[in-house]
Amino acid sequence: MYIIVECKKKNRNDGKDELKDYLRLSKAKLGVWFNGEERLFIRKYEKNGEILFEEIPNIPKYQQRLEDIGKFRKKDLKITYNLKTIFKTIRNHLAGNTKGVTRDEVLAKELINLIFCKIYDEKNTRMDDILEFRIGIDELPNQVATRIKNIFVKVKNNYDDLFEENENINLDDNSINYVVGELQNYYLMETERDVIADAFETFIGHALKGEQGQFFTPRNVIKSLV
Repeated sequence: MYIIVECKKKNRNDGKDELKDYLRLSKAKLGVWFNGEERLFIRKYEKNGEILFEEIPNIPKYQQRLEDIGKFRKKDLKITYNLKTIFKTIRNHLAGNTKGVTRDEVLAKELINLIFCKIYDEKNTRMDDILEFRIGIDELPNQVATRIKNIFVKVKNNYDDLFEENENINLDDNSINYVVGELQNYYLMETERDVIADAFETFIGHALKGEQGQFFTPRNVIKSLV
């Protein structure tokens, strides 16, 4: 047995603990948990005779090694037609796990900034080159977050009419890593859907409606539309 996939309507922590129990009782090295909305990936390894676990950004593709996870070339990206499901998964995770940022309108703004980074990276990377908007299994959260923030600096410099000079990505490193892990497979520039609109609408359904039926729209989204 190589991998265990658990599909259950549990919350993330309960599902993760149960999946770890299954992995302890088997020879499987990889585990996936999915509850219909959220998902997580776990790798089991031994150190000094102790069974340990770590979350990983994805599972290997066919003929791919574990250490190859996240080494995406632009030609490896795939088009998705189900962006709202992906954004809903991201929203649920950020709302429950992000440190220091809790309001949906703020989370929406942070996600949209990361989407700008993803699209910028796709636009400026050649087909055979490895992308910067990715997360590898051997990378620390702060390494990935630093790389993504460096992309955002380039985004601001190239689109200074959309962003203020002092604007930053304010999500914690683990949250940035999670979003990158969820989006790194997909070719957002080639999707038939409006990526920004789908991301934004996902958050509207939760908390962006005001008492007067008004909606919060991030300033850079308004500017790009205009």
